[in-house]
Amino acid sequence: MGKINIAEEGAVPSTPSAGYGLIYPRGGSWYVMSDDGIEHTLVVGGGAVYGTNLTSQKNTPQQATTSTSPVLAASMPVNVLVAGDYRIDYYYEWRRQTTGNDFHARIDFAGVPVANHAVEAKDVNAWHPVSGFNFGTLPVGATTTEVYFWGESGANNSWIRNIMLSFYRIS
Repeated sequence: MGKINIAEEGAVPSTPSAGYGLIYPRGGSWYVMSDDGIEHTLVVGGGAVYGTNLTSQKNTPQQATTSTSPVLAASMPVNVLVAGDYRIDYYYEWRRQTTGNDFHARIDFAGVPVANHAVEAKDVNAWHPVSGFNFGTLPVGATTTEVYFWGESGANNSWIRNIMLSFYRIS
């Protein structure tokens, strides 16, 4: 088969001339008819998956707590359409009212902690950026990515803001 013609949706293909092929859509699929009159299903896909199933969220409001236990700051529901390996990217900014004890944060990916952050502030007036990523293998179905924060001591405020989450398939 040397040359290929493309037919319109709904067109009834006839056998192409010798040396020609015909590509045509029908019922949501694509087909190829060779010059011998044989119809072949055109397989599309099966190629790159990196970056598919992308979901992202930005949660900008500043939140504060004096809790010494994890407080949910952001939750991103995700519907996993294809089982595979996924990557979660995260970013947030934090601040602590004291330099005497730690700010804590945790990122959970499908119910599993994938990032833990505990640090003592050196400047109570500064916002500190944190970013990172991690990986997980997931089955088909609904899942969530969650960000929690708290402080080591309840006598002081912990703040978090500008939370950004992205989730996508890598293989």
